[in-house]
Amino acid sequence: MDEQIVVKEASIEDSSQIHNLWKKLSYDHFKKDEYLDKEINIDHVTQAMYEDIIKNPTCKIFAAFDEDKIVGYIETWIKQPGDDFYIDKYAYILHCYIDKESRGLKIANKLYYAMENFVKKQGIKYIHADVYEHNKKFKNALRYHGLETYRTRLIKQIDQD
Repeated sequence: MDEQIVVKEASIEDSSQIHNLWKKLSYDHFKKDEYLDKEINIDHVTQAMYEDIIKNPTCKIFAAFDEDKIVGYIETWIKQPGDDFYIDKYAYILHCYIDKESRGLKIANKLYYAMENFVKKQGIKYIHADVYEHNKKFKNALRYHGLETYRTRLIKQIDQD
């Protein structure tokens, strides 16, 4: 199956399928978030928002297609130096998701390489990603591609007496 997967830049016509994958990603992460103690409503993120994201020149989404079905995507934003990374302009991987039935390193690699090739053509030298601690597979996949720990974000929940 992995051999028939084609990765290409997402278009407006793909926004519905990408939005549906984003919802799966969000629900998956929210149910594993140890700090989240209530049900999260994600209805405010609409397909129209993903249409706008796809049109945004500072964002690039690559989608993995199994024929006409999108089975995964990677969403990357081009960011200017700032508090998160002040050295140079960088690419920030905001989301990456592959349907559970389609998961595999080959699809993840195809998505990553499409994104990295785009980034190189933009003259960008750095790729940045935040990964939840529970997402060990994605963290390992990024390390496989050469991403290293740069900073560590520490969190403490404060009891409200």
